[in-house]
Amino acid sequence: MEILSAILDLFYVLDSKSVLNKNWKIFVDSDSYIGTRFIAFISVLILIVFYLGILAVIVFLIYSYFAKKEV
Repeated sequence: MEILSAILDLFYVLDSKSVLNKNWKIFVDSDSYIGTRFIAFISVLILIVFYLGILAVIVFLIYSYFAKKEV
C-alpha cells in the first residue's frame, strides 16, 4: 500500500495541470468506499503484473539453462 501511495504522490508532483488530481477526487471524495476499492484494485493489478514478470523471468532462465545444456 505504501508503494501505491508513493506512486500517487509522484504523480501529484509531476501533474502540473492538476488533471490527475481532479479525476482522483472524483473517486476519493464521492464515496470513500469506492475510493478504497479503486486503490485496492490498482494495487492488485500492479502486483499481478509484477508477479507475472517474475514468473516470465524464471521461465526464461530455466529455458535458457536447458537450451545451453543440449548444445
